[in-house]
Amino acid sequence: MGSCDFAVPYTRQSGNAPEFIVANTLDTQYSLYWIDTDSGQPYLDNVYATLNLNEMYSADFWTVGDRMMVTDSDDAAFLCLKKKTVRRGKRLGISNGLMFSLK
Repeated sequence: MGSCDFAVPYTRQSGNAPEFIVANTLDTQYSLYWIDTDSGQPYLDNVYATLNLNEMYSADFWTVGDRMMVTDSDDAAFLCLKKKTVRRGKRLGISNGLMFSLK
């Protein structure tokens, strides 16, 4: 398992985060996992999405402060994300071939 700065225990905030979207723009397949609040480790028993080239994941049920880990096919951490309260429609940008935005 790789590592990332957000893979530590954390406290969720109150309130819902805006719709969260991740799009894969690379040929490499990636998986999305929720990071557990108590252990700070990804919950590998439940993959939220496995994204191939040009596939997207979106959800509107997350809480502000929730964290996700993006892993490669070997479950090595590629990138970690923290859901924030931001203005709707704000694009968070592209990192290592993955696009993130909030609606």
